[in-house]
Amino acid sequence: MKRMSEVFKLPVVLTVAGATSKQVERVNLSAHAINHVDALADALEGLLNRLHYEGCDFADMAVAATALEAYRGKA
Repeated sequence: MKRMSEVFKLPVVLTVAGATSKQVERVNLSAHAINHVDALADALEGLLNRLHYEGCDFADMAVAATALEAYRGKA
């Protein structure tokens, strides 16, 4: 799966003319998610690397691996 930064010019700023406050809130949440999802995936990848090299409980590593795979489209 492509990184958000390969699909969108970041940061994404979304506006909707004539939108209700609920619609504006949803648009803002969507923009926030797009702008930060790459950072989340990078953090998960870093966590996996750290857990691998420092040793960890297998369950902790499995949770992080599953989350990263889901984001990357491999789950």
